Amino acid sequence: MIKNYSGNLKYKILYMCLQKPFVVMWTKILLPSLLLLLIFPASANPLVKVEITNTTSGYYESLTVQKPENDRNWIKLTGGSDVITPSVKLVYNGINSTQYTKGDKTVKITTYGILDSQDYVVNYPFTKHPVYYQDDSVTAEITVTSDLAGETAYVYLVKTYPTELKNSLSSAVDGNTQPLRNLLNSYVQNKTVNLSSGYATVSFGTLSPGDYVVVATLNTSSDANMTLISATTLEVLEYKSTIDVGDVERSSVSDTVFLEGKFTVSGGSSDAYYTYLAALVRNDAYSVEIKLESNGSKETTDLKANGAVLVESFKVGGVGLSNVNATTVYDWIRDAFPSNSASLAKEKIKGNMYEFSLPVKGLQDGDYYLNIASWDSTNSSQRVVAFSQAVVKITTVTPTPTPAPVYVSGAGAAAPPPALEVPSGVTYEIAATIPANVERTFEMPSGIKDATDIMSISIESSERITPRLTVSEIDQLPERVPNPPGDVYVAFEVIITYTSMYDVKLKSYNNFRVSKDWLEVEDHVSSDIVLMKYDGEWIELETEEVGEDENYYYYRAEAESFSIFAITTKPKVVATPTPTATPVITPTVTPTAVPIETPVMVTPTPKPWWRIPGFEVVLAIAALAAALALRRKRE
Repeated sequence: MIKNYSGNLKYKILYMCLQKPFVVMWTKILLPSLLLLLIFPASANPLVKVEITNTTSGYYESLTVQKPENDRNWIKLTGGSDVITPSVKLVYNGINSTQYTKGDKTVKITTYGILDSQDYVVNYPFTKHPVYYQDDSVTAEITVTSDLAGETAYVYLVKTYPTELKNSLSSAVDGNTQPLRNLLNSYVQNKTVNLSSGYATVSFGTLSPGDYVVVATLNTSSDANMTLISATTLEVLEYKSTIDVGDVERSSVSDTVFLEGKFTVSGGSSDAYYTYLAALVRNDAYSVEIKLESNGSKETTDLKANGAVLVESFKVGGVGLSNVNATTVYDWIRDAFPSNSASLAKEKIKGNMYEFSLPVKGLQDGDYYLNIASWDSTNSSQRVVAFSQAVVKITTVTPTPTPAPVYVSGAGAAAPPPALEVPSGVTYEIAATIPANVERTFEMPSGIKDATDIMSISIESSERITPRLTVSEIDQLPERVPNPPGDVYVAFEVIITYTSMYDVKLKSYNNFRVSKDWLEVEDHVSSDIVLMKYDGEWIELETEEVGEDENYYYYRAEAESFSIFAITTKPKVVATPTPTATPVITPTVTPTAVPIETPVMVTPTPKPWWRIPGFEVVLAIAALAAALALRRKRE
């Protein structure tokens, strides 16, 4: 029985059409697009064939994707600057054929050599991929199997974006090939070459910055039956860049040590904001298995790199191709490589110089590939504008006694790094250099965002420091900390430790979000939200609402120190009612009676007899009487 999987096997075809699959997870650092998710490996033996029949007119057309064989039937790019790419293995496991009706068209999809629900493996043959700049000449080498030798190939160079290519391929598998034909017809250059001896070279010269796809077919874009030989993508970057970095020596794997250096974008603006992504991966872990799994529905179509989910329900990073950015790529790489073999950092800062600091604590000794890319944050297309690669070595050596570091959170305060004050849920740690008087943004990973709704923390320091920032979800406040006023949305703790000989002044901004559903349930509005910090008592921080989307309101709050924080609503002010004055009624006829007060009898406290009022008069009279009596006696 043929299953009706309308709108599902297309996703398998998009995957099997990978020409440079390494970009699924990794090349986004090297190149800014996900075009490589959608590109065609091909050979003279068909891998996938889509047949479209118009049931009304009887018109028939087809789209055939050919099977790759070793290093044949691929397009290899040359020129530019080569970078080392991970070794890549493509694996598909899912259904192998389907047929469905869409409108007045019947679409039949057939695969060859792919067994139902069994792994089909393709090994990517190249270990390098070029990065181009505006003054580089771009050349494509088309190598095919012997049974295609002597054929004519039509080569299209198209300037495009991931969503445009994805949509055109998706439409073709849905029975409408016109968007794909229109895309090919919008070419920047179109070349016709003969595949003599199974080989041809096409030169495109220098190109302007942007994302491009090179497509080689055995037919013109107007032919009813199209056969795709192969395709690949390339990126022309706006700016060249350099990495200034050295090797790392340490006394123990558990040492808190950092790989520090400088990434400079030549020609980039010192006033623009760039998002920098640095990835350090050990060479023996520098490999990717990209696996597509599907049981025949869009909802069950998942793409993984080393087990890390890249595409779930055919949404890239859970957000769709159009929303892929530096954060998406950061999460992919973090999840795809072992924690003892990779270290990552992502910062959004102003200026074309990035002083990076990657923690290497826990990383194994060995040679590492360091890849750094820069996104222009002021550009809505979120394209990579610069990229560089370096090789560094991490070595553990015999320790040499050194003075213990002094950890401070201000001038003159010497103390060990503070432990988390409260039992935590999800915890995130990162370390990076902050230049003096430069605001550096620490993006939070998805786990912290989900647990605390903290999107990022921006820190500005009066002196250059390399701090370790720890952000932790709080499940329950410690006993000594009272509940904050208002309704609590979430509580979290932020700790920062660093070494410095100077009086360091810090300023930070907490960028967070609050669910619209929560506000509605709790009967609040967006302007009720405030960030509070505990400092012996709960202090309300200046909080600004900065945006919203379908599900959240977004805020920014400033703090000058770190502690326990709570996202709450402002305490409701209960108005004290003003007493109503009792009206005084003035009678017009009956006079107001004056009440007679009842006297209160008070018993006085006895006083000494010589202090009784009038006693001096009595004494004087007694003295006079005594004097008269004495006179009479004498007489």
